[in-house]
This record gives sequence, structure tokens and C-alpha cells, in this order.
Amino acid sequence: MKIGTLVLLALLLFAGAARAAPFSVELGGYRWWQRYYGYIGLRDVELNFRKDLNMQNEGNNVYFLQVEHPIPILPNLLVQYTDISVDGTRRLSRGITINNVRYTGSASLDSEINLAHTDATLYWKLFDSIAHVKLGLTGRVFNHRWAGLDGIGIAVASDQGGQKIASRDFGKNARVDLNGILPMVYVGAMFDLPWTGLSAGADANGVIWKASHLFDGRVRLAYAHESGVGAELGWRRFDLDYDDDNNKTRLVVDGAYLSLLYRF
Repeated sequence: MKIGTLVLLALLLFAGAARAAPFSVELGGYRWWQRYYGYIGLRDVELNFRKDLNMQNEGNNVYFLQVEHPIPILPNLLVQYTDISVDGTRRLSRGITINNVRYTGSASLDSEINLAHTDATLYWKLFDSIAHVKLGLTGRVFNHRWAGLDGIGIAVASDQGGQKIASRDFGKNARVDLNGILPMVYVGAMFDLPWTGLSAGADANGVIWKASHLFDGRVRLAYAHESGVGAELGWRRFDLDYDDDNNKTRLVVDGAYLSLLYRF
């Protein structure tokens, strides 16, 4: 019997053992206060996002829709949109050479990261009592043609003499193709704190390919009122490490978030 068939049977057995939950729809969103770290490696040149490109902190929004039902064999659904975007402007602190073009230490760099994406997650509840354990698969779609390094467009706006350099876009020279649907494994667990309306837990999406990885997870403390109104305080970390023959990039985006939601 194939491994995939065994995994599916295990999911169904666990799902069948879980307590059947009522049908519910949850709508919400949160403000994520993001901090950006890491570097983009362009052949033999490494540019630090904070020190060289002045990409510091940014506040962006996340919106989500979650649908759960009492049919154990069918997956539940979570759809989420996440905005990860920041820009920066800074003059180079040193001279650099990229593709045999020399840029002086006074060149001005206008740079941008845009890794906004939409997730569609299908998951099963393995346990659903005081502990809520989930396992599933996520399809992550980056919302722009440029994604990964290809979405980190580092364009030299001017040289020392103030002349425009319109023909250079470092992002295109350091392409990481994350176009299409990126499959990821989803796991999550929440634990109810009795008689308080509070619950605490964590969830994450992750994928590893060749020498690269993308992990995206959070820890959270949630409150749910009997009226359906809820709130959540948490910490989220997005960790992208990409390595190929010509370029190596590490991008970490993390920070606290505050969410409001309504369940009906």
C-alpha cells in the first residue's frame, strides 16, 4: 500500500474519532507590525536589507476567512491574505560591482520587497476537545508576477553624477521563481483554558525544496466571547532561505500582531 494512502487513512481515522463540531464561519483580520532582516546575495555582492537598503519596520494587514463543518471526512477551509511589503532608499556605503557594472559609494538605491500572498488551506481536525489539533495542506499563491528575489527589485535611481540608470533592476538579475502555487504542510494546535474564554497555541506552514526553505508560523493567545466576537494577540515569523548557483538570499519578517474576528 502506498504511503500516501496510509497517510490519508490515518487522517480519516483521526478525523472520525474527533468530536463533530457545529458548522461555523469566522471572519477577521489583524494588523501585523513587521520587522525585516536578512540580505540579498547577487553573485559575489551581498546587500543587507536593513543596513544597505534601509528596509526597517512596516505595519501591514492580514485578512482571513475560516469555514468549519461537522463532516469528519471532508476538510475544513482557511483562506488568508497576507501583505508583506516594504521599501527603502539609501545611498551605498561602499562601491559595488554587479554584472560588470560599477556603482560608486554615493549611488542611491531605491528598493522594494513585495511578497504579498493568498493561502488556501484544507485541514482536518485530529482532536477537537480541550485540545484542538489540525493537520492539512496549504496552497500559497504569491499575488504578483514578481515573487521571492524576483520581487525584490533593487533599482539604482542615480549615480554619483545624478544620471538616471533605468536599465538596471537587480531583482530581475536575481530571480527566484515562486510563481504559481507553492504547496506547504500545515499544522496547528490550540488549547482551551477552562472557564476563561481564552485559548493558547501555535500554527505553521512549511516547505523545503533542495537547499531552500520557507517557514511561516505564529504563537497566539485568543479570546472568544459567547456573542461570537473575539480577539487575538500573537507573534508571527516568516522565514525564507533561498540558495541556487548564483544567488543566496535570507529574508526574515517577524513581529507582533493584534486580531479582531467574528464567528457565526
